[in-house]
Amino acid sequence: MRTYLIATNRQVQDEDYFVSFNRDNVSLFGFRSDPIAEVSATGILTVHGEHPLDMLKFATGFDAITGAPEHINPIGRGGIALKQRWENVSTPTSA
Repeated sequence: MRTYLIATNRQVQDEDYFVSFNRDNVSLFGFRSDPIAEVSATGILTVHGEHPLDMLKFATGFDAITGAPEHINPIGRGGIALKQRWENVSTPTSA
């Protein structure tokens, strides 16, 4: 069950995302639990070992939905800034 309004959660903007991600030669690592110690010409060395690779894609966490509006910070009804209006809005978790 969706716990957020449509277009308010990060959406994949590439129609081939899952096709690419689900390939046998693609891996996803969580580097919070296994931090990168070194990046070399042949791969990355983490705390738990070496990961050889052909390509490294950093997904650093970006704010695709609210990032731009917050940077321009439009002013709405009653002179209330968007940032101010959103400051107490909690992010729902998906179920």
